[in-house]
Amino acid sequence: VSTQSTGSSGREEEEDEDKDDEGIGSEGEEETGRLAEIVKKRREDIRRKKEEEEKMKAQQEAERIKEQKFREQQQQIQNQRRKEEQLKIELETTVHSLRTEPLGMDRNYNRYWVFTGYPGFYIEQGWWTEADGEYFKNLSRDSNLDTSNG
Repeated sequence: VSTQSTGSSGREEEEDEDKDDEGIGSEGEEETGRLAEIVKKRREDIRRKKEEEEKMKAQQEAERIKEQKFREQQQQIQNQRRKEEQLKIELETTVHSLRTEPLGMDRNYNRYWVFTGYPGFYIEQGWWTEADGEYFKNLSRDSNLDTSNG
């Protein structure tokens, strides 16, 4: 009887040891699984951070390019305004400096001109011809008739 009882207790001890081994194994597997999840999470976090950094870099680059284009456009606008201003000044100078008719004439038929941008006045000599004389005689005769009739 005693051999059977020790035999049965031996079997029970072996079963208990198997159960303990299974428990240790399942606890180890659970811990390994948790560690694997932690590693996966960390890798995922690192991947997300890299993606966010890449997005931020791309946005910063896009903003930098946009600012550079804006500065270039502003520079072009300023250059265009300067050119327009210079053209306007040149046009005004040209318009004011060119006269189509002289200020007047003296008894020797010298014409007197004033040009803006130039000091003094210009005297034009030697331009008179017989044809001009006839024109001005007729012109003065017509203006005398207009004033006498009025």
